[in-house]
Amino acid sequence: MSDYQNTSQHYGAPRGSSSQHYGTPQGSTPAPMRRSEATGSAPSDIPPTYVRTVRWVYVLLALLLGGFGIHNFYAGYHKRGAIQLVVSLVGGALTGGIANVAVCVWVIYEAIVVKEDAKGVPFE
Repeated sequence: MSDYQNTSQHYGAPRGSSSQHYGTPQGSTPAPMRRSEATGSAPSDIPPTYVRTVRWVYVLLALLLGGFGIHNFYAGYHKRGAIQLVVSLVGGALTGGIANVAVCVWVIYEAIVVKEDAKGVPFE
């Protein structure tokens, strides 16, 4: 069988190394990319279309629209945001605003403690 019919031969690889990629030493594989703790860069497994969330926007949304859970929707915590929205609207109407005070305390706590979005990616 000729070389151009042999599908296991890689283009540009030396003859006789059909199972080996050109430029990679025999018996070794490239090391996986890891998150750099020194630079604090994002993990390399984030898709290129992923939009990073910014911490100051999260905190600003929490302080201005926190009772409606908008900051949690921004960070991807949809269930938590929906709970805050329902408790604020329905609970606030039923309890005369007492539920809104509880949600405000919850929002301030989240603005201080939450440091990453729902996918586990740290805020920028």
